[in-house]
Amino acid sequence: MTGGVSPLARRLAGELDEIQRVSRHIQEDWLKFLRTADDGYLKAAAFDLHGFYTGIERIFRLIAEILDGRLPSGEDGISCF
Repeated sequence: MTGGVSPLARRLAGELDEIQRVSRHIQEDWLKFLRTADDGYLKAAAFDLHGFYTGIERIFRLIAEILDGRLPSGEDGISCF
């Protein structure tokens, strides 16, 4: 783990920046949907929400790979990610 924390911190900071950007898009699109009832804004918010959760997943993947040296796997050997 020594030497891996700094690269992990940099990568996590990048992921967090991206998650914040996506969060702003979700909020903007949701508010536009509420004002206009345009399904396009709702679909855009849903698409960005998927990106938000994917970003969270990448963060956990980075942590597992750097700190544990591998990704976790379930009881049947299939990766949890």
